Amino acid sequence: MTPNLPDTFGAFDEELLTAYLDGEVDDDERRFVEQLLAVDASARALHDDLAGVRSLLRSLPVIEPPFGFLERLELDARRQERAGLVPVPYAVGVERRRARGSVVASAAATVGLMALAIGFAPAAEATVPPVQSYMERHMAMTVGGVTAADAAMPMASMTMADADAHGGGVAMTNLAGMDRKNVFAADDAMQVVYTDGDHMMSVYAQPGTVAWNALPPGGTMRTVGEEPAWEFHQGGATLMVMERGAEVYTLVGAIAPEAVMGAGSALPETEPSLGHRARRVIEIVGQQFGW
Repeated sequence: MTPNLPDTFGAFDEELLTAYLDGEVDDDERRFVEQLLAVDASARALHDDLAGVRSLLRSLPVIEPPFGFLERLELDARRQERAGLVPVPYAVGVERRRARGSVVASAAATVGLMALAIGFAPAAEATVPPVQSYMERHMAMTVGGVTAADAAMPMASMTMADADAHGGGVAMTNLAGMDRKNVFAADDAMQVVYTDGDHMMSVYAQPGTVAWNALPPGGTMRTVGEEPAWEFHQGGATLMVMERGAEVYTLVGAIAPEAVMGAGSALPETEPSLGHRARRVIEIVGQQFGW
């Protein structure tokens, strides 16, 4: 008999989805998962994310980790689970079973344990925002409009619908009393322009974390709420770099530093996806094992 669908995604067992992807479910469980995927967008999003991670892990090379490496990782994960720090996902058992039968363990087992069992999953690689280019683009826009700004740093215009679909700070239609006016994009960076009719502020968004020690000289470290921020002044404008979850934001405006700080503290935190975390862990583990 096919199980009844849960009323909410919160009732869904993620272990079952992992088992489904590995082909380790019975017919009733398979029908249950497929019915859920057909009606629940959150379940589909998690399915796609886990499928991407699974494919990524299976593409990794074979390595021979040091003696006891996997065992120590799993033991640490179990200790953290008992302490209530992190859950140990179904992936632990799956990857350990695959590794246990072979003298050489796959890199997927190593990464799976590190990223999924221990929860060691940095959000993204360190980022150094091009603060001078951001400042010049914003100032050119305040004087000569979009054409002048593109001469300083070309970016393509985005529709508001695309900006809304992107989510995070880019989707905010109002920030610190200013309304969203334009959105632009180039590579992995986006610029959102806000205005209150008298003043204009640009918010540049990039995925990642800030490489604080690589920012140019002349700025000042300060705190916004409980988070670090870097403040810089030039030509009457204030520029501030800060992290909000998985995003790096650079705010620029010819307004009071307190107003820029207030806008920054109002930006939402974005949670890095499982796939993004896994790719970052793979990069770190690869550096350790030389692949």
